[in-house]
Amino acid sequence: MPEDWSTGHPPNIEDASSQQPQTQLPGAPGSQPPEDAGDTFKRIPRQKVNSAPKTRSEMPSSGSSNSSKAKRSWWAGSSLPPKGKPSAPTDTTSHKRWKNWMLWAAVAALASNSVAFIAVAVLLKLPSAPNCPSIFWPLASGSVRLHCAQVAASKQTVVDLLEAIALVKALPKDHPMQAEINRYVQQWSQDILILAEDRFQAGKLNDAIAIANKIPQDNGVNNLVNQQISKWRSIWSEAESIYTAAEAEIPEQHWRQAFMTAVRLLNVGNEYWENTKYDELKYKIESARVDGDKLVQAEALANQGGIKNLLAALKLVNSVDKDSYMYQKAQERIPDYGRKMLDLAQTNLDRKNADEAIDIANQIPPISDLEMEVQDFITIAQAKRSSFAGTVPSIETAIMTAQKLGTDRPLYNQAQELIARWQLEIEDVQHLDKARELALPGTVADLSAAIAEASMIPDTNPRIQEARQEINRWQAQVQTFEDQPYLDQAEQMALSGQISD
Repeated sequence: MPEDWSTGHPPNIEDASSQQPQTQLPGAPGSQPPEDAGDTFKRIPRQKVNSAPKTRSEMPSSGSSNSSKAKRSWWAGSSLPPKGKPSAPTDTTSHKRWKNWMLWAAVAALASNSVAFIAVAVLLKLPSAPNCPSIFWPLASGSVRLHCAQVAASKQTVVDLLEAIALVKALPKDHPMQAEINRYVQQWSQDILILAEDRFQAGKLNDAIAIANKIPQDNGVNNLVNQQISKWRSIWSEAESIYTAAEAEIPEQHWRQAFMTAVRLLNVGNEYWENTKYDELKYKIESARVDGDKLVQAEALANQGGIKNLLAALKLVNSVDKDSYMYQKAQERIPDYGRKMLDLAQTNLDRKNADEAIDIANQIPPISDLEMEVQDFITIAQAKRSSFAGTVPSIETAIMTAQKLGTDRPLYNQAQELIARWQLEIEDVQHLDKARELALPGTVADLSAAIAEASMIPDTNPRIQEARQEINRWQAQVQTFEDQPYLDQAEQMALSGQISD
């Protein structure tokens, strides 16, 4: 900073002009100092550097107009700052100018690059792809058809692949693109066969054949299609034969042979048969073997006899699942075991153990072929239990119980036979009761009357055996009475010694 600026005095004109460069301030009017700058310098009174500075009061408050204009003109044309206000350094102004130039250069570069990019994009812009769904196909060119066919085929579904083939097959045989079209058609046909193969491997033989048959036969792949369909049918037929052969061994309980046959499914060439059907068959064989062991155990228990063993046997056969191959055999065993239980109940009833017989019959599970018979048996057992008392009222109760069985019941005939027998038995009981009453006095006449009454019971009647026993007893008593005089006489003769040789 000049020494004169630090003291607040204007610098020496001669020193300033010799030391400071003539630089134009930005924004100052004119690019050159005014021509009367020298005159202006002459009008400014010189001051000594070392003279004392004047105070503001000593300075003229308002100079003449010429003096003010001279001052303004001098400061306007000079590079020196006004009194007391140092000017900004020269390098700051240059720096601002440099920043302005850099800004404009960046703007220009950006604009030129944008224009270049737009130009290149316009030059390289491809024509837009056709909108396939809105195309009027009778007027579509071969290239448009092929493009839309490729778009459809890229979806890799049967419908889209067939649509792609149909689009290009509509072109004439002599089309310039025919060679390329044939190549695409063959590729798309093979893609359809691949999708059909997927359906075949998933166990959908009919679907696979239907898909393969949709491929046009005039595109050079008809032989391949026919061969593929024949292969599928052959594999499927072989797998079905293996499955059937393994199943045939199960009811015979040939477990080892069934497993060996089922293993052949693992190499038939179809994922569905090698996985799903093989696992299904293996499960059936294993479950059937378990159920077969149950039937063996049930048979052993049933052969031992007894209500507990028969009930245990029934529980085992009823545990066989409906999906098991042994289910039918198990169901056939149930009526057999139920019949054995009913026979056991009948045995107890024949022994006049009616309560035990009824209890056994009530434990027989519901069996379609046996249920009504079991119900009828219980009714008859209850009737017989009443008849065992042997009295007319108890027999009459038994008859009324047996009469509950209608003509549509399985044991109706048996009930009718019992009713007829019990009706005769009532007559026999009446004869026997009357004969017993007659025999009570014990005289020969009374005993003879009782024998006559009991003899009225026919030999075919139920109580004939009981009547014969009573008649024999009474006849013995009569014989005793009739022989008594002879016995008495013989005894007397023996005592008197008059018995001759």
